[in-house]
Amino acid sequence: MSRLLFLPESPKHGTGFLESNDYQRRYREFIDLLPLTLALAGLSESESGKYFTAEQIEARVFTVRHAYRAARQLAHETIRSERHDK
Repeated sequence: MSRLLFLPESPKHGTGFLESNDYQRRYREFIDLLPLTLALAGLSESESGKYFTAEQIEARVFTVRHAYRAARQLAHETIRSERHDK
């Protein structure tokens, strides 16, 4: 019997529940793609002692979100092409 985790209700999750193993798979995929995502995002670090403004943080989140989508797409395309090459 698989455990269910409660997630906020959204169009993607419907009832607000997602099977634990699916959640863990997605989380692991996110963590695995994080180095590529950050490299694609190309964001600089803040200067020592200076903080980003709320608007800057929002812009950086937007950039990371799109970089993650690109990293995920690249990984899926690469895996698919490797399957077809065999």
